[in-house]
Formats: sequence, C-alpha cells, structure tokens
Amino acid sequence: MITSPLEAALARLWSRILRVNNVGRNDDFLLLGGDRSGLASLITSVNSLFRVDLKIESLPQDALTVAGMARAIASVRSAAAVDKQSSTRPTVIPRRQGGEAPHLSDMQRRMWFLAQLYPDDPAYNQSRAYRLVGEIDVNVLDQSVRYIARRHETFL
Repeated sequence: MITSPLEAALARLWSRILRVNNVGRNDDFLLLGGDRSGLASLITSVNSLFRVDLKIESLPQDALTVAGMARAIASVRSAAAVDKQSSTRPTVIPRRQGGEAPHLSDMQRRMWFLAQLYPDDPAYNQSRAYRLVGEIDVNVLDQSVRYIARRHETFL
C-alpha cells in the first residue's frame, strides 16, 4: 500500500516506464520486467521530476522498490539541504604561520614560472577602473575593502 505522495508519484512513473498497472510500494523494478536501460530512463526521469541527483551506481539495493527509491530521494534531498545550509556560512581561511611558504594552485605555479621566465611581460597585469553609479555608503565600502584586505595576505 502506497504511504506517501512521493511513493504515489514514483509508482505512476514506474507504471509508465514499465508499462504495467498497479505498481506497489514493495514491488521490485527488475522483477516487474525492468532492465538496465529502463533503470537508466527511470533515474533520468526521477532526477528531472524530483530535482535530485540520484546515480545508478550509488543506489542502495532497496532503491529498486518504490519505497526504497522514495527513501533514497528523501536522503539526497536532506543531504542537499545540509550542504546548502553549510555553504551559506563564510569559509574561515587560516593565516599562514611566520615564514611558511604559501600553498599555490597549479595555475598560480604556472603564472609564477612565466613571470620568472618573462619578467617584463605585462600579459597577466590587469588594470581597470570602475565607475560607481548611484548613492555610495562610503563607510560600508571602506569596511568591505578592509575586510577583503584582512582575508587576503597579499593586500596587507
């Protein structure tokens, strides 16, 4: 017996993809005649309809039932909500200690190498001016620039 609107929607989707009537919450996708291709089609439809990112290779075995797939969708949704919540908090960037060398990305290493190789080449210099239009709160602008300078050692 279907117990939630999510399970009901999944059962209708399974019925359409498998071309069978009356899909129950504990019916197995493969035992109802589904195959790997049908499963791929189902996952694509589920991801689109329910705005989740289920992957065939990471589905638990019980996700091949309507009830299990509903649990998998709920799990992905709750993980996405936690990720979204944590991504809204600013990242704390620790200060380097004393004379410790900074960690450089691969792109930064390439740029440093090219700057050493061609010291007079201005290719990576970017000088720009921006015109601010409208009312400007000078105090907020000042605080913003100071905040950026505190977070990025190269500005100090």
